[in-house]
Amino acid sequence: MNTIAKRQLLDAEHCQLLVVDVQQKLLPALHQGCIMVDKIALMLEACDYFKVPTTFVEQYPEGLGTTAQALLSCKQNSVSFSKTTFSSFGQPRLVSQLEINRANGRACLLLVGCEAHVCLLQTALDALNQGYHVVVVWDGTASRREPDRYLAEGRLREAGCSLVSTEMVLFEWLKDKGHPAFSDLIALIK
Repeated sequence: MNTIAKRQLLDAEHCQLLVVDVQQKLLPALHQGCIMVDKIALMLEACDYFKVPTTFVEQYPEGLGTTAQALLSCKQNSVSFSKTTFSSFGQPRLVSQLEINRANGRACLLLVGCEAHVCLLQTALDALNQGYHVVVVWDGTASRREPDRYLAEGRLREAGCSLVSTEMVLFEWLKDKGHPAFSDLIALIK
């Protein structure tokens, strides 16, 4: 299933988004964390427009704080969970939510967040093992140190994840310049 899906363009009707650990206290320590947040905000606006289910997860929010301020307004139409495991798949209620979405035809799991080499990586590997088509929106990820992010990139590709950019997702979802959302989404990209 994953091999066939990787050869196809992304379709909003078959996707769901998981935002991993984009927490306010982590941002100052992340290499290019502000760029990551901007890309995630863009993804969230597109998900809202295309009605793509969005799930947020926070790593130990008692210690690391809640979701970044810049994304709080984007959380309104989403579901949120906290966890202490590094992989999001260690949170049973979150896994149930992802499974509900998958049962509704959304087997493509888009991932954004941090840290790319820890929680995001472990989540991606577990998602692959659970049979999801895993797509990492790479410009929507960050780590404290860029060499760690580079190593995560190689491992994710080797494991079978697709790595894409935010713009790749948006243009694949739009499919045509004539799409009613084209002008609005292009304005957000520029």
